[in-house]
Amino acid sequence: MKARATIARLLSGALSRRPRIQRHAHSKSAHTSSCTGPLSRQDRYPKAALRPASTQRKTLAVLEPILATGKDTSGRMLTADEKRRLGAIVTQLRFELVDIAKVVVALPTLLFDDELELSLGKRKVILHNWGRANSPSNVTAYVPDEQVFFTGDFMVYPVPFTGAAYPIPWIEVLRRFEQLPRRRF
Repeated sequence: MKARATIARLLSGALSRRPRIQRHAHSKSAHTSSCTGPLSRQDRYPKAALRPASTQRKTLAVLEPILATGKDTSGRMLTADEKRRLGAIVTQLRFELVDIAKVVVALPTLLFDDELELSLGKRKVILHNWGRANSPSNVTAYVPDEQVFFTGDFMVYPVPFTGAAYPIPWIEVLRRFEQLPRRRF
């Protein structure tokens, strides 16, 4: 889940001092991740993205010849601005493939159902699963001393991704969330 990955990334500095905990996962969704599939097979994601038939490679296979010839697929010459923008896109896709090749998936080493309280030195962090909303299990990290929530992607401005969301439960999650004491998201 994106929320779990975001929380893990935000807390990685503190968690790196506790090597026994690399990633937290809500136990009901530990068997799957909406982004990359079953956790036991997530190590396949980087390899799949690098295959010749991957979306990334297919996209580059279409865009690179257009950039090289300066003509679109209908034969029309690209403007200088179009070439510049296309060049930036191709460069970005190439960098993404380099980054994807470096990905090492860390499977969860600690699972929780509803809530998990972590002590990170003098700071307490509470991971809470809100259930279905933007994804099957929306997890937040709450720092009670500061009244700060890290919400992941179930609170996104201006428009959240709703392609595979659960809109009805999401509304209820947001209503419950509104009632909590907080200063910042």
